[in-house]
Amino acid sequence: MTDKKESTKSVKSGMSPAQRSKMITGGIIVVVIIGLVVLLKYGLGGDAVPQEGLTVDPVKGGENAVVKIVEYSDFQCPACGKMAPLLDKAVKEFGDDISVEYNDFPLTQIHDNSFEAAESAQCAYTQGKFWEYHDKLFSNQVAWAGESSPTESFKKYADELKLDKKSFETCLSEHETRSVVREDMAEAEEASISSTPTLFINDERYAGVGSYDSLAQKIREHLEKGDTPTESDEADYSEVEATGEDIVVDEGEPAEDVVDEEDGSEE
Repeated sequence: MTDKKESTKSVKSGMSPAQRSKMITGGIIVVVIIGLVVLLKYGLGGDAVPQEGLTVDPVKGGENAVVKIVEYSDFQCPACGKMAPLLDKAVKEFGDDISVEYNDFPLTQIHDNSFEAAESAQCAYTQGKFWEYHDKLFSNQVAWAGESSPTESFKKYADELKLDKKSFETCLSEHETRSVVREDMAEAEEASISSTPTLFINDERYAGVGSYDSLAQKIREHLEKGDTPTESDEADYSEVEATGEDIVVDEGEPAEDVVDEEDGSEE
């Protein structure tokens, strides 16, 4: 009776059980292939995925540094542009004894192009070229900061660094790194950061930018103390009070109300 029923079903459907099985298997394979293509193109959650081996936030210097500097910065902030070469010089002088971690805090209320600049640098980071792109943005800050739409300039810097053109432009146009920038901004606001640049040197907060000598002296003091830096995923900078007024020469840019780049509302 069972064979007769199966035979009747096969005749009605015009397809044998073996043919139907092959069709189902083929459909599953197609779905899996489509899923893999989407995942490779957009990454998990639609965010750009950094190259294997990269940290969550860009870091340069020693992997097991005694002194860890965590910076909150804005690519359109002139004072941040002054801080960048000082930190670079410190990494060269102190070597593996220190590390510098970069976090985005674009002051969108006063710097119209700062958020897109942060996104573009994070797009470069997905291709392992954050610090090179970081230097491009600061060295060309005056040029792109005054543009009504700096997108083409950002693409040009990517070309000069020989980044994959299609990947970079897709990352930028699709805002694939937007969530990364927003996460840094949320951390800064939770820590009540009031200006850029703001540094945490082994969890001690410093605002503004001063001379290289004053920065180097602070690093030496922490090296001499031998205090251990808190890992960034464990640190709670909201509890760290601002100190080190003697490091400040330029007080930097004040953090006014930050505009949400998606809906234009203030946070």
